[in-house]
Amino acid sequence: MRRNARVTHKQSDNVQARAASTVFRVMVALSLLAVLSLAVYTGVWGLARGAEPVPFQSAQLEGVPLQINHQGFIREGGAVFNGIGEFRFALVDPDSGNNLWTNDRSHLGDPGMPDTAVPILVDRGNYSVRLGNTDLLNMTQIPTTVFEDDNVELRIC
Repeated sequence: MRRNARVTHKQSDNVQARAASTVFRVMVALSLLAVLSLAVYTGVWGLARGAEPVPFQSAQLEGVPLQINHQGFIREGGAVFNGIGEFRFALVDPDSGNNLWTNDRSHLGDPGMPDTAVPILVDRGNYSVRLGNTDLLNMTQIPTTVFEDDNVELRIC
């Protein structure tokens, strides 16, 4: 009988240990939330007091390969497309219509369509591509200077 009492006591210790562990985790989570809230509050408060936000600088991203995930759905003649699609991509200044970047570096500074297409697998109409992924055929790196403009749009041809 005494042996069962020890097991019950041991189980009770395990329950208490788990409860203490859970309490510790909750306290850590609340502490992190408090720090995050303070950071957001001071940032918003600083902007409300007239502080200027720090402008983006392309030098901050030097050495980081810039890639943008793009996913889409395509139909051809009203039917869902399956197979290899030939896509041409451009990041465009919407005010002028001129290309800031194209998948093959052609027609930069003008509104022309890229000369070469990127072959992408399309499965039941769905496709996904990382723009700027130089492992893909006819895809060039996206320079960080593209995003020095506040307004950039994606054109798919």
